Amino acid sequence: MSNLLQAWRSWREGKAQNMIDPALNNISPNEIMRCIHIGLLCVQENVVDRPTMAAVALMLNSYSLTLSIPSKPAYFYGSGTRSLQDMDLWAGNIGSTTSGESMNHASNTDPYPR
Repeated sequence: MSNLLQAWRSWREGKAQNMIDPALNNISPNEIMRCIHIGLLCVQENVVDRPTMAAVALMLNSYSLTLSIPSKPAYFYGSGTRSLQDMDLWAGNIGSTTSGESMNHASNTDPYPR
């Protein structure tokens, strides 16, 4: 089982505190739980359900906001909904040669912004 799926299941079952590293004993468990909750919102299947970076920053800085309930995360191995080939396709790894050149001979984009 992936760590992401394990985190989601633990959070859903109210057992996410068991995942907290004991070395983080000087940080509030409630603050850590809120960060886990926000992280799970950021990996939702449907893009419209994911918070924007501005919303994430607001969530991290304001405890008065009510966070929505995250559903099962979208991308993790072993989910049964995504195959490794789907993941490679999504990541752009299918159709490449070992030299990094595209099989359809399309040019690569300049990695530096203009």
